[in-house]
Amino acid sequence: MANTVKEYRDKARQLLGELPFQKISDSPTVKHYTDWRLFEPYFDRIDLCGDTGLEVEALEGRVEVKDASRFGENPRLAELIRPEESKITAAHYTALKDALVVRVSGKSRLIIRSREGMGSSQVHARHLILLLEPGSRSEIMVEASGFRDDALETLFIELYAGENSESNMLFYAEPPLDSPSFFLVKKLMEKGSKLRYGYLSAGGFMHHQREEAIMLEEAELRSGGAFVAGKGEKVDYFASAVHEGPRGFSRLRATGVALEGGYAVARGVAKIDKRGEWSNTLFEGGVVLLGEGARGYSAPMLEIGTGNVEEARHEALGSKPDEETIFYLQSRGLSKVEAWRIIVYGAIEHQLDFLEGWAREEAEERSIKILNTKLRDIKTF
Repeated sequence: MANTVKEYRDKARQLLGELPFQKISDSPTVKHYTDWRLFEPYFDRIDLCGDTGLEVEALEGRVEVKDASRFGENPRLAELIRPEESKITAAHYTALKDALVVRVSGKSRLIIRSREGMGSSQVHARHLILLLEPGSRSEIMVEASGFRDDALETLFIELYAGENSESNMLFYAEPPLDSPSFFLVKKLMEKGSKLRYGYLSAGGFMHHQREEAIMLEEAELRSGGAFVAGKGEKVDYFASAVHEGPRGFSRLRATGVALEGGYAVARGVAKIDKRGEWSNTLFEGGVVLLGEGARGYSAPMLEIGTGNVEEARHEALGSKPDEETIFYLQSRGLSKVEAWRIIVYGAIEHQLDFLEGWAREEAEERSIKILNTKLRDIKTF
């Protein structure tokens, strides 16, 4: 019998003081890309949240929405994200009121939004279980924005893509600018499933975004992440795809933009284990540094556990735009800020150009919103 939300909550509370933020450091030169010291003050008082903090709007098709505690059967809570993974996951489950379960079947289009009403806890925990039924066709947008209280914001998504399902999904985030945040998305892609997934973010005080996919036989993933860190903002983005079944296909992209005084990290790993023979994978990551004091790191990696692969590559992109391109744009009457705007928009658009239809239109609209906000106060470079 599956554990209840309360049982996971009780287990997490016991583990909270025992677990580290990370088991190992990120690199020999930079102990952690995420500044975990900024998270520490929020562990003094973790109360139960007052709400799930999520709402669903079904625009088309059949969508079933229930709280995990009222689902009546195993809602697959904590199958992909366990309380014992880290200090952050334990804190998340300690504060979790309930998880929201969304089951998608047939042809569907829906928006999942964050909302207020989380209560007085120093950790605001939102948890989504997204079940894409076998053979379903879906368009999904998750919008995480409107964070106003001084709290550590966590949003966890456990996504199960059933056999031969197809989904086009955009995750748009506006992390809080006065407190840290940690968003975690784990995907299990069953045989023959296809997922086009885009992540677009407008910076954050200290935001950690982690995306992980487990891919079974003949699963196909196209994933891109694009984010902009403004002055004083920090974003650490990590994406991974693990081929655990044969003949899979994955394309991972990540581009971070750090404006003057901003900090952006784009990293991750594409992995083919011994069960993933004849799979094809590519990870492409990079950062764009814009103005004085901008810092960034790019770390795409490969892990190959079999000699039988179709293709496995990784590529780190350059950190600064070509000066000749900037000069050309300025010679056409654009200011330097306008030239940068075009370059940055192009970098973002490249990461999300595999999205289709409605999700692509939403991504383009929000990309413009991010640029208008982040470049508004930039005067010189």
